[in-house]
Order: sequence, then C-alpha cells, then structure tokens
Amino acid sequence: YTLMSIVLIASVSKIVPVTLMTKLVTRKTENWSFALAVGILMNTRGIVQLAVLNIGVELGVLSPTIFAIFIAAAINMTFATSPLV
Repeated sequence: YTLMSIVLIASVSKIVPVTLMTKLVTRKTENWSFALAVGILMNTRGIVQLAVLNIGVELGVLSPTIFAIFIAAAINMTFATSPLV
C-alpha cells in the first residue's frame, strides 16, 4: 500500500497543477486533452530524482526501504507515461 500511495500522491500532485496551469496559459488555443497530456508528460521522473535519492541514502537520511520504494515509484511513473498519453 505504501508504494501505491506514494505513486498516487506524487502523480496527482504533479499532474493536476501542471494541467490546470497549461489550460490557464493556453486558454482558448488548446483544449483540455492537450493540457492533460502536458501534465502527464511532466510526471516523468528523471535522473535528478535518482541522484537526490542516492545522496539521501548515502547520508543516512533515507532508509534502504524508503529508498527502494521511491525508486520503484519513479520507475512505475516513468513507464506509465507513454500509455497514458
């Protein structure tokens, strides 16, 4: 349940604001499906997140269990991007 919760919270907290701001900025030129696609594309996790997680586990800020959960969440969210778009 922890992994699912982290994936859900991290995805929603990034997709919703980006979608709303995209729609606000593009106003009448683009529709909601375009705004949602931009929100989903911004949800991918990159090398920066993995580097920060690595540093956190090396410094002892993150436990190996939490580190593994965040890595699995990053992989799941990145792989889910293409089918969702």
